[in-house]
Order: sequence, then structure tokens, then C-alpha cells
Amino acid sequence: MLRHKKGRWVWYASRSERPVWLDAKCYPSIAFDGRELPRPEWTCQSENGGLHVDARVGRIDVHVATRPVPTMEINWTEPYALNLVSRSWADLWRDLVDPDLVFLGTLLLDGQEIEDWMSVHGIRQPALRSKSMTEQLCNRCGNRSTWTHGGEFFNEPHVGDQVVLVNGNGVYLREDVVRERGIRTPAGSFEPSYVDWRVPA
Repeated sequence: MLRHKKGRWVWYASRSERPVWLDAKCYPSIAFDGRELPRPEWTCQSENGGLHVDARVGRIDVHVATRPVPTMEINWTEPYALNLVSRSWADLWRDLVDPDLVFLGTLLLDGQEIEDWMSVHGIRQPALRSKSMTEQLCNRCGNRSTWTHGGEFFNEPHVGDQVVLVNGNGVYLREDVVRERGIRTPAGSFEPSYVDWRVPA
């Protein structure tokens, strides 16, 4: 049995159909599912062959082939779906990040920093859960990929005091801080939904 705890997070996820492609010439390649993919050092390959962002890695500086769409403030990379955010939106909450858990990295285009965009990634972050869900766990790096179906929540006891959370499903800001600061929904995001905090009774 799970019981609700005080507080919840606002969940932001990109709805972009125009992701930012990695610059393949900057990374080693790997044959995967009949095609060649860039294989950055910040990725992991699970025992079943799946590729994903390594859950043990902190800051990620990423080489991209194109600039992010300028009218958006949240996006993702292809492949690997690494979260990307505009600096203008991140500046509204980045001072609240726990520097031991959430990391902001640099985007590089032809070796030059894209100053108005950043990558965002976390370690020891909670998995998004719902009553009906599918989950895949990487036994090598500990990455948890989840596909949920409404009524989302976190159930890890340690996340209650965290203002900013990041996982493969998106970026989460605690609701009370969003309201106090008037933090806007980033352009390019799905309509935000709310994620509860529940712990075993």
C-alpha cells in the first residue's frame, strides 16, 4: 500500500517532432538494428543489446549536427533522447539544482558552444511510475526506462526534498516553486501534468 506525501512535481516533456541529431563524425559508431549509430562515451548497452544514456554519468557535453529549433525551449537528442533545455528556461530554476544529482552540460556544434542551449541529466533519479506501466531495467548501469499510463507518481523516499528531478521521461520541478516563481511552461512542451510522491505506508 502506498500513501501520499505532501508535495508534487510539475512534469515537462518535449513534444517536438524535430529532435536534435548527434554529430556522428564526433563519436565512434556501433551497428544496431541494421544501421550505424553514434556511440558516445556517455551511453550504455544493456545485456539484451539496448542502447541508452548511462545512468551513472553526470554532466554530459554533447556534439550535435544541427542547432535546436529556435522556437522551442525543451527538446531531445536523436538517438538516445537526452534531455535538452534552453538556457532562458533553465535560468528560471537552475539555482535550485542539487549539484550532486542533476547536471547541466554544453551543446557543441562544429566544436563551438551553442550558448543558449544545455543538456540536462541526472544520476540516482527516481523512475516515473503509474499503476499500469511497463519497465525495463539495465543491470549494467541501473537505468530504468518506464512507459506509464496516467496517474504518475514517484515512490522513492529520498526524493521528497528535491526541487528539480530529471529522468528519461523529462524534467520535473516541484509545484510550490513553480507557483512561487511563476515559472512558465517551456515552448515545445506537452501540457504539463503533475506527479505525486507516494511512499509505502
